[in-house]
Amino acid sequence: MFLCRKLKPFNNCYFGNAKSFLFFCDVWNKTSSSSSTTASNPVCIPFSSAISAVLMESSDSLFESLPAAHTSLLVAQTLTNLKRKPEIALAIFRCFQEQGFRHDIFTCSVIIRILCDSGQRKKLVSLLSEMLSSNEYLSFDLSALFDVLYQGNSSFDSLPLLFDSIIKAYASCNRGGLAVEAFFELTKAGYRPSLKSCNFLMNLMAQGSDLEMVMAVYHCMKRFKIDPSVHTYTILIKATCSSGNLERASNILEEMVQAGVTPDLMAYTTFIGALCESGKPDVAFDFLKIIRNQGVNSLAYNKVISAFCKQMRLEEAEKVLETMLQQDVMPDTFSYNCLIKVLCAKGNLLKAAYLLKEMESAGIPHDRFTATFIVQGFCKFEQICDALQHFKKFKDSAMFLDGAAYNAAMCAWCKIGEMERAMDLFQEMIDQGLFPDKMHFTTLIYGYCCIGKIDSAQNLLMQMLNAKLEPDLVTYNVLASGVCRNGSFNQEAHDLLELMWERGVAPNATTYGIFIEGLCRQGSLEEAEILFKELEGRGIAQDTPIFSSMVSGYLEHGYTEKACELFIRLVKQGTFVSGFTFSKLIKSALYREEF
Repeated sequence: MFLCRKLKPFNNCYFGNAKSFLFFCDVWNKTSSSSSTTASNPVCIPFSSAISAVLMESSDSLFESLPAAHTSLLVAQTLTNLKRKPEIALAIFRCFQEQGFRHDIFTCSVIIRILCDSGQRKKLVSLLSEMLSSNEYLSFDLSALFDVLYQGNSSFDSLPLLFDSIIKAYASCNRGGLAVEAFFELTKAGYRPSLKSCNFLMNLMAQGSDLEMVMAVYHCMKRFKIDPSVHTYTILIKATCSSGNLERASNILEEMVQAGVTPDLMAYTTFIGALCESGKPDVAFDFLKIIRNQGVNSLAYNKVISAFCKQMRLEEAEKVLETMLQQDVMPDTFSYNCLIKVLCAKGNLLKAAYLLKEMESAGIPHDRFTATFIVQGFCKFEQICDALQHFKKFKDSAMFLDGAAYNAAMCAWCKIGEMERAMDLFQEMIDQGLFPDKMHFTTLIYGYCCIGKIDSAQNLLMQMLNAKLEPDLVTYNVLASGVCRNGSFNQEAHDLLELMWERGVAPNATTYGIFIEGLCRQGSLEEAEILFKELEGRGIAQDTPIFSSMVSGYLEHGYTEKACELFIRLVKQGTFVSGFTFSKLIKSALYREEF
């Protein structure tokens, strides 16, 4: 049993030992023009704010001079005298601690009561967080603290605020598990949580995907007959959806309606989002049609559009967009970006351009993603002039363009061999405050390799390394392909391979396929065969890039029979060549039959 539980409110403090008496006489002399002291009898000294002020200026002898119980009473009364000045009381509370005083349950309860009564929620959470994360506090449990606050004052109406603050304090210390323990410890002791505390804790557990704890708090609410709010149900829906239990989420939605709580936009959107994430956009769209008169906004529609687009189901996504317009729900930039991205990926550039104009007509702004999708799409399908025109139009509109948009335009210039223009864009991007990454360097290396300027490509690789940008496997493979295509395979390819190992980048099947192709191209078929057999011994020759390169090498040197034998042998093992190589093999075999 804590000593402080036996203490009763007091107005005076009595000391019977001489050392304590002399110290307080000295304090009293500093704060009063007259004093009355008798060394042999207990003395009564009334507390005042003036004494409190002097105590703050006292040395550490204060805590050396007094018994612990007396010191605790002194600190508690000093704080109580400042109950109408919570900020000063909190400052003094901390100052006592800095002077070496170890706060106990009683002094903590006094400052907590002061902060609660004055509604200082933020300061209360901050103090409790400090207590929970420090070894200097909490030699007592939380239920004991509640008992002290409640004892002798059952009308203390700030307990809900304290309950809320304790839960939030644990959360701010990243101790969600302890927040749950505190919650159930206090409710088990009979303290009623507020709806706010329950919702906060449920949401905290939902973020951690702890459905079991979410439901435990919910059942506790029911036990205390706390009516769930729309926010409560939304959290439940979110938690059950996150666990993949869509049927349970649907039941909660029904329970919500039966309880007379009207689902809000967040509840509906959460459920629709969960259906989409679970790969059921059709069900989500059907549900959307049912609730379309409930004030559904573009966010819910966008989730369904995005889900259909991820499945490359453009027709269904367009139907959702049409439904939005029919319901007078204005699509936004995200709505159109989802569709434009898939259209560009599929090569339906006319439809993508049409949607772009539709956005402009409706006053819907383009963003950096719109620009990137459009420029990348037109560049991918060799519509270089259109890609560059669109980029210029986006840039002239003063719209922010990110590194991805610039890279798409640089790639367009590289494809037509305009490396000066590509480098100008590269510099312009830097001048705009955008820092190039390995994607930009790889694009430029690819451009120089395409026009046979291997030295320039290699210089860019060195610039990357000097800029502390580590090239990845894609970068090395692009350069390797350029080196091999331009007939300078031997030494440069060897040096590049050595650099890769040195930088910790292991060659893959594509890399070796490029090297075999390079050897075959320069007439070193025997060396290519040696490398192929070595890779076959390591169990990776059956990878499509390597296999295809070796078959192509045989065909280029007129060894159709060898190519067919290798093809048949590896096909029996379940390995297939690329479509391009297979076409070459068929043509070569047919040509041989004719002659």
